[in-house]
Amino acid sequence: MRASNLNFALLTEAQKDALATSLALDLASSVGVNQRAIQNASGEVGRVSLSAGSLVASGNLYLGPGVTIEHVQGQLDGASLRSRVVASLTKAQATDALTGDGSLDEALGRVKVTASAEALRPSHCFVLGTRFEPSLPSDNPRAVDLRACQSRCAALPNCAYFTFFRETQGCLLQDAVAVPSFDSNATAGPARCPPVPAVGEPADEEMQAAIPSGGPSLLRWAGALAAAALGVATLCLLLPRLWRCCRRQGQGNKYRYTP
Repeated sequence: MRASNLNFALLTEAQKDALATSLALDLASSVGVNQRAIQNASGEVGRVSLSAGSLVASGNLYLGPGVTIEHVQGQLDGASLRSRVVASLTKAQATDALTGDGSLDEALGRVKVTASAEALRPSHCFVLGTRFEPSLPSDNPRAVDLRACQSRCAALPNCAYFTFFRETQGCLLQDAVAVPSFDSNATAGPARCPPVPAVGEPADEEMQAAIPSGGPSLLRWAGALAAAALGVATLCLLLPRLWRCCRRQGQGNKYRYTP
């Protein structure tokens, strides 16, 4: 998500911290999911990662069964997200970072909010167009690919983030005090991606709970079959007698009404 007409450098740390939570709530409310379904690049639940350009908020959104990317994108394109973001900027007292002249209402009116959603592969927690700074000293600031750069970060106890430049294969590592910023040539991420919950078969308890308490059992099926068999046998015994009775009655009527 990107909010325009705002100078990210003018935001205080307290404002960034408040916006990281409130903007996550704005996104979750617009899409119709719980705020805890959103995680930032560090795996923190209910928060987004913020970076410059003007104000970029990014994170991983875990969707429930049946929810599609198309549905999420349709919700993000609505006007409700913009109104929520403007309210969050006001609540965080971040309006001083708005750009342009005029009154506060005019400055807020110039804020444009755009958002997009795309499906990511499992354990994919990389943020495009983002770099972290400052970087840790390194003797070999290069890696063959994104995964290799992340692996180098994961191997260091004090590394929290990495920044990879695909064109130059540059790999810069950062600790926990590093802050993100916009860089169209970079891709950043945490030392380890948050685990994605595995989707497996329901447990036996869940399967049993899904069966109604009054559901059919083997004993009931046997009883039903026995009753059906008894009914068929009774019908077979009664049919010949009914047939003979009907014939006699028919013959009696025939003779009764013959002149």
